[in-house]
Amino acid sequence: MKLTLSADPIPVVARFQRFLHHHLLALLLTAYALAVVAPGPGVGLRARSLGHIAGVDLSAPFLGLSFLLLSAGLGASLGELRGVLRRPGLLVAGLVGNTVVPMIVLVLLSLALSLWQEPEEAQVILVALALVGAMPIAGSSTTWAQHTAGNVSLSLSLVLLSTLLSPLLIPRFLGAASRLTTGAYAEDLAILAQAGGGAFMVLSVVGPASLGLLMRWCLGARLLQPWMPWIKVLGLLDLLVLNYANAALSLPQVVQFPDYDFLLILVLVTSSMCLAGYWAGWNLPRWLGGGRAEQTSMSFAMGMSNNGTGLVLASTFLPHHALVLLPLILFNLIQQIVAGAMARRDP
Repeated sequence: MKLTLSADPIPVVARFQRFLHHHLLALLLTAYALAVVAPGPGVGLRARSLGHIAGVDLSAPFLGLSFLLLSAGLGASLGELRGVLRRPGLLVAGLVGNTVVPMIVLVLLSLALSLWQEPEEAQVILVALALVGAMPIAGSSTTWAQHTAGNVSLSLSLVLLSTLLSPLLIPRFLGAASRLTTGAYAEDLAILAQAGGGAFMVLSVVGPASLGLLMRWCLGARLLQPWMPWIKVLGLLDLLVLNYANAALSLPQVVQFPDYDFLLILVLVTSSMCLAGYWAGWNLPRWLGGGRAEQTSMSFAMGMSNNGTGLVLASTFLPHHALVLLPLILFNLIQQIVAGAMARRDP
């Protein structure tokens, strides 16, 4: 009798993982609602820390973000990644576009926001959007690509390379963006530029992702297979808790003291940046001779930013500007809604 590993070794956990994935948007909305009605545990969680390493606070959000990147590395397919090297043009275009397109949009929005009646609000929005544009590609983009018949190897390569290049790209992007802001906000972006390229990104992003890839290479996919449902479930729960804890800092204030004009302009500008990324990601592969699978993967990659990193950076280094977190949270919500709409259109 030949023994084989079951493709679904832990049915209950695997079903729970599929439930979380299929209802992720609804669960994210629930986490945001919970942050409004019961923000206390989220604020308390953010205050917990295991100490400091190289000047970086090992806070609960920091550790949660690190686990997301570790689990992404564990779930990557090394064989698929090698296949992308045979056609590097799309990969290079995606990496360049992921930096250039947000900067172009940011410049245009800075001109439009200069006409806004509240200069302080305009500066808050620009700082937040600069963080969105500077962040590497969201790891969740690979999951969306997989469930919409995208080129998963291209998606994985874009996520990993944008993350590995982030210590080099983030400081330069934020440094350029600081020239679009004024006063204390320009100084804040300069501080974030220094933080984004130093130990913070190495410890929270590059280190965990690289460790996950190394563990997958050493252990092999066969040995990791029984544990992947657990890792995926913990990763999705981690994502929900992070969103709840981050939203607890700003959403209660917004609901308690609503500024409808500010919220309206916020929805317009964040939607503009998000949709510009999706549009560019859909068209770049077409212009370069790629197929629909490449268009799908590139669209998710360029439309989805790793705002978990941005939220941790902002809350760690800009605690005096809690309102900056609101556009980041809103962008994360919009990018997930657009991704869900694309998935429903092309299942």
